[in-house]
Amino acid sequence: MDASTRKLLSCGAAEAIGLGMICFFGCMGTLNGPLGITVPHLQVALTFGLAVMVAIACFAHISGAHFNPAVTLLSLIMRLIDIKTALVYFVSQCIGGALGYGLLKVLTPTSLLYWGRAVGANATLVGPGPCCTVPHGGLSPAQAVLGELLGTAALLMLCCAVWDPRNAANTDGIPIKFGLLIAGVAMCLGPYTGASLNPARSLAPALWEGTWTHHWVYWVGPLSAAVLLGYGWPMLFGHVEEPAVKDKADVPLTLVSADGKRHSRLADDDDAKLGY
Repeated sequence: MDASTRKLLSCGAAEAIGLGMICFFGCMGTLNGPLGITVPHLQVALTFGLAVMVAIACFAHISGAHFNPAVTLLSLIMRLIDIKTALVYFVSQCIGGALGYGLLKVLTPTSLLYWGRAVGANATLVGPGPCCTVPHGGLSPAQAVLGELLGTAALLMLCCAVWDPRNAANTDGIPIKFGLLIAGVAMCLGPYTGASLNPARSLAPALWEGTWTHHWVYWVGPLSAAVLLGYGWPMLFGHVEEPAVKDKADVPLTLVSADGKRHSRLADDDDAKLGY
């Protein structure tokens, strides 16, 4: 196996495990307790934000920590990755999310997993499965798509800012920034659409629970945001290279001292600054 293939597989594994962690721990935080204690919305938002923060801290240096087809599509449009890498990321994210949620089902007794769910005819469960994202009944499909689009756009704008070379000096605490953004958006958007912002995150519980009500919303909204930001961000905020040399004062000179050491200075620097 050559080095490039090994690296690509390593990145795919990081994407799968990362989103698996998010779906496992995030969805675990949404489950109501066996004593009927309802999990507050704030806890759900913080749980997903913290799960994203930890996953980014673990795998950002390996794969870039996309964990989201919308982020991968954005980076593809902005030519940060090639199509082969994007496809590996897409597949890995979907598989990893499904495995993460599946592990939660294995770990959690059925009585706990479906605690408080209504039971209909033939002992069938009524309503969406645990951790499944379904738009609020008062929203139209178009409103739900717009909500997911705007929420995902906030996430993708942070991605664009982090990737911008002009922001290279402000990279401290990136996992915390993303975690807080996810938690904040989830607090606001959660009651509307569930605040998925991530097609693969919505796909995982839908596959296991069979909840497909308006599932397409969670693909159209986030991926549309990726397309809009992928072309809109460079157009509005693209990096414009300035001339490296504006005048003589900006021209670096290389001098050699008597001891043979090389020193660099600007044309108007005082020689005393070089320590001669």
